[in-house]
Amino acid sequence: MKIGLLGGTFDPIHFGHLDIAKYSLEYLELDKVLFIPAGLPYLKDNQKLSSSFHRLKMVKLAIEQYPQFEVSDIEIFREGPTYTIDTINQLQSPDHELVLIFGSDVIAQMNKWKNLDLLFDSTSIVFIDREPKIHKIFHKNVKFIDVPISNISSTEIKKRIANFLSIEDYVPNNVIKYIQTNQLYSQFISE
Repeated sequence: MKIGLLGGTFDPIHFGHLDIAKYSLEYLELDKVLFIPAGLPYLKDNQKLSSSFHRLKMVKLAIEQYPQFEVSDIEIFREGPTYTIDTINQLQSPDHELVLIFGSDVIAQMNKWKNLDLLFDSTSIVFIDREPKIHKIFHKNVKFIDVPISNISSTEIKKRIANFLSIEDYVPNNVIKYIQTNQLYSQFISE
């Protein structure tokens, strides 16, 4: 089984994440896409995140209509900082071909990742690009694909919520209801 792994904080999950998963499913000929919300992302430790419970629940709600999408709580319940290489080591199986899917925006921080060379050697990695660029990372297991998706950000969504603006074009309706019911992002200060 060929499985795409799409990790992130998903705070909140939005249509951009879902578009990446849908495109990857088809373009990479995946059997399924596994969404992996980060537990304690070590590169975002200074940022205020919603609880892992809320982020996991929002992902479950967002993907419930897609039979080839699943969610894993593997990083949510791992103690300590979340490292991609640990997740790969935990998920590897002779029955599965794993493909890591990232937005190209993570490239700028990859030099801070734990065991990056081992990660490159142990699995296929695909960087999703919104704009064609010349890339400086070359490895036999790394691919770049250009995806015509919108440039939505979770930060922008939080700002819209703080300013009492609609997020209907950014987030699935069941996730919007969950955000409203649980009063998420009320701590986000309007700029």
